[in-house]
Amino acid sequence: MAFSHGSKAVLTVNSVPITAYTESAELNFDVDTDDIRVMGKRVAEYVAGLVAGALNSGAVYDHAVAAAIYPAALAGEPVAFEFGPQGSDAGKDKWTGNLIISGFRISTSTRAKATCNWTAVTTGEINLGSYSA
Repeated sequence: MAFSHGSKAVLTVNSVPITAYTESAELNFDVDTDDIRVMGKRVAEYVAGLVAGALNSGAVYDHAVAAAIYPAALAGEPVAFEFGPQGSDAGKDKWTGNLIISGFRISTSTRAKATCNWTAVTTGEINLGSYSA
């Protein structure tokens, strides 16, 4: 098993590579479940339902990030993403799919760097593949 540091991750959104500005990225999946509690049984059973995903990211503010995220947020249309949590070397995992930007926040302070954070929900199939040479 090969472990890696998070600093090796790569992220592209709306065909724009934003790895050079990204400080954090988190891809989440939640599976809806519902319980079945019928009479005459002592235990509940569960059934799985739909899968919902989200991609949340924090970055140092730069025009390149704003140019990738803000127009996508305004359009409200799905845009492609590619996320490599261990980098893009051959054989490393590559998550791809489409997402809808659901939030974009810019933050500045006299005592800190300008940052931006954005949230997105995935839409449609999310694929787990790997990078090739």
